[in-house]
Amino acid sequence: MQIIYFNKITSTQDYALELINNNNIQEDMLIIASIQTEGRGRLKQRKWSSEYGNFHGSFVINIEKLEVNINNISILNTILMHSIFEFLNNILNRNLIKIKLPNDIYYNNKKLAGVLIEVIYPYAVIGIGINIYNAPLDTSTSILNIIKDNNLINVYEKLDNNYGFSKQYCNKFYTTIVNNILKYEKLY
Repeated sequence: MQIIYFNKITSTQDYALELINNNNIQEDMLIIASIQTEGRGRLKQRKWSSEYGNFHGSFVINIEKLEVNINNISILNTILMHSIFEFLNNILNRNLIKIKLPNDIYYNNKKLAGVLIEVIYPYAVIGIGINIYNAPLDTSTSILNIIKDNNLINVYEKLDNNYGFSKQYCNKFYTTIVNNILKYEKLY
């Protein structure tokens, strides 16, 4: 998987969609930015705070190459929400992480992460925002807050000050997503 880093970009999701529209995708990739100036959620008119030190990324996955038969974005969304839940739960080892459908992850009743999926076949663009160092709203939390509240010092090695997660954990995140897509295909 190719990883493209930006210090500042309007939106990792929009950049990924532009690459697809211009036929500039060679392999699965992850676009990460330290700051997004026009990050967005599921409802395009809502802009999201994309602060420095949080994870703002868009995975581009060729679902045709995975040879899976997922033709329903709701099914893909469910698989991805489970993947993020699993990934964060493995990092934080906490039972207070909950999925709030359709596209949010909460920790102890505060928003920790959100997802945006857009499909331009054969690609799925999976935008993910995770509060790592900052909780932009009173109704949100961050991994740093969870670490402080629970004395989880070992989690620091998994983080990167600029882009949220280290390259190693970005690759683990990608593997978790792909493996869960493939698991689904085997079930149905």
